[in-house]
This record gives sequence, structure tokens and C-alpha cells, in this order.
Amino acid sequence: MNTFNRFLVLLAVLLAVLALSACGETPAVVDGESSTTPAETTAAPEPAAPPAVYGLTVGESLLYPGADPAAVLPALGEPLDCLEAPSCVHDGMDRVYYYAGYEINTQPTADGGEVIVSVYLTDDSITTDEGLRIGDSADKIVQMYGEAAPEGGVYVYTKTDRGVSVSLNIQTNGSGEVTSIFYS
Repeated sequence: MNTFNRFLVLLAVLLAVLALSACGETPAVVDGESSTTPAETTAAPEPAAPPAVYGLTVGESLLYPGADPAAVLPALGEPLDCLEAPSCVHDGMDRVYYYAGYEINTQPTADGGEVIVSVYLTDDSITTDEGLRIGDSADKIVQMYGEAAPEGGVYVYTKTDRGVSVSLNIQTNGSGEVTSIFYS
């Protein structure tokens, strides 16, 4: 991984920590024994078909902002790590679940639930559902997703279905190489 990619990964981690600590609380690392993990929650009723928006399919789970973590995280298995901090938005905890190749950011909802707010690909071991990965060229972005006017090296594609709107954000460097992919 070159220096620029390391910088972007570090920047993404720092932004996640800052977002989670915005209320002035220090984020806490959660171990599987002392906190509730998605696998320990009660099974949710059979979900309706997910909306036709951009998302990341891992196994049988479609991960996208707006999804209920209780419906998708148990199928992913135990995360490698979880960072949590009191939320500034609603009562409850903001969380970042770390898996090999991607991370999932959640926040509490007004009704006491939890919602996925973003999904980040963290290395080239994971591809988007359309087949794009970190390290690919800007030409491949356009080939897969169509023309877009990148702003500051970021290509943004948005899909909306049934009131859920998800943006696929693809960051490139000065050489036109994909350095970051995230769903928001």
C-alpha cells in the first residue's frame, strides 16, 4: 500500500473516531463478552426485499445505508472489532463494526433501534457488487457506472428506491486510481 493510500485509510479511521467522539466522550473498544453484539439480539421478523439502491453484498446480506443492522449483521459473523461511543443524534451508541476488507458504521434511531449510516471498503480484497475494487482505474469506474463529473477526484453515483437514497462515493488519486470506496 503506497503512502497516499495509507494516508486515506488513516484519514477514514480518524474521521470515524471523530464522528463517534463528537459529544466529547472517549470511544470504547467493545469486546464480545462485555457488550451486546448483533449476534446476541433477538431475531427480527423476515425482512421485505431490500430497496434497489447501491449496496455491498456479503454472503447473503446486502449492506446499505438505511438498513437495519439487526437484520444483516448476524449473518456476517463476529466482527474483528467494534468501536462505540455515545451518540449525539439520539439516545444510544454510535458503532463502527470492523470486518476483513470493510467496515460498517451505525447510529441509533429515535425509536430506539439502530441504522446503518455508511459502509466503507478498506482494502482491495472486497469488490462492489458491480466488480470495482480499490486500485482499479477511473476508466473502469466510468465503464461500470457511467459518466460522472468527479469533484475533487470523487465520483458520486446515487440510487433511490422506496424512500431510501444511497450514494456510492469513489475517490481517486491524481493518477486516476481508486483509493477509497464508500456507501453513504
